[in-house]
Amino acid sequence: MADEFMLFLVGGLVIIAVLFLAFGAYFLPSEQTSSFSGFGSPIFVGRANFEDVSTLQASFDANNYAETNVYNLGTRQVLNGLLFGSTSAKVDAGNAQSISVSFDVASANGYGPLVIRVDGNTVYQSNLDVGHYEFDVSPGRNIEIQAGSSEWRIWAPAIYVLDNLKVTAIVYPRDISTYTFEVDNPEKVQSARIDFNLRDNAGAILMTLNGDVLYEGALNPTQSIYVDQSKLDNLNIITFDAYEDSRFSGRATIALTGVTSQVKDMEATINLTQDEYNKFSSGVLAFSVVDIFRPGGYTIKIVNGGVLLNEYVKLEKGYFEFTLKKENLKPGLNTVIITPLDDAAFNVQGLITRL
Repeated sequence: MADEFMLFLVGGLVIIAVLFLAFGAYFLPSEQTSSFSGFGSPIFVGRANFEDVSTLQASFDANNYAETNVYNLGTRQVLNGLLFGSTSAKVDAGNAQSISVSFDVASANGYGPLVIRVDGNTVYQSNLDVGHYEFDVSPGRNIEIQAGSSEWRIWAPAIYVLDNLKVTAIVYPRDISTYTFEVDNPEKVQSARIDFNLRDNAGAILMTLNGDVLYEGALNPTQSIYVDQSKLDNLNIITFDAYEDSRFSGRATIALTGVTSQVKDMEATINLTQDEYNKFSSGVLAFSVVDIFRPGGYTIKIVNGGVLLNEYVKLEKGYFEFTLKKENLKPGLNTVIITPLDDAAFNVQGLITRL
């Protein structure tokens, strides 16, 4: 009798095992647990001040490095006489700091001196014989070489034939760059700096902001300088200038840091396929409020093409569960949104769903 009982028991267990393998997926309730990004770490919800950094890019070239410009005028004849008028050789040297003039007198009739003028002022005047001559003259811009008048010799002008006429000028070009930018609310700027990335950095730079000296001195290829934000206006002009024998070129990144007040919600998603939604009947949305910085309340919404759930909750510290019904979800991407109310601020931790 005992043997028959054991035989029936084993046979029954085998039948149950077969039924479980064949139909267990339909007989057992399905459960899916979904965790959201930030699980295990507190997430802030509420109004808070956040740093807001805006950047502006300025390319510039400040050049005041000495350049030597050579003007080769070749062969020129200069003359001057009462009945013959006058001809001369002229050069615009562009605010030269140092000027030299050289030439060969190929022929001269001796009726008048050779005259060199700089910006209309006579810097050299003398009768010259055939030969080679070099002169250093005063700084200036406009250089003119001409013959002096033959005066009472009205029958002929004073004549000089000059070969290899050359004017050499050392010039500081002083190329200045400016950059103009606007700031909507300069009073809200908490800090400002300029980050440099330079191609050329020789000598000393002079920078001004709205006419005030911002920085002067040497710069490294990569360097940051800080700006007094109280000097900022709605419209601002930065000037990049270079001292003599200096040159700077490259990029300046202007970084303006302000503080803005923002309300931060917490968002997470429940992504359901049609098959998962068909099997779903009810579930739980759960999380913990671990810190309260300002009291008030909050709402919990689920949105998928429309609002599927919208509940108001008084803000309290602790663990909370909300029942999810079939009408609270749809197939596709369901977004869970926790929004602070009444200026509440708090931390949420461990947001999960069990479906």
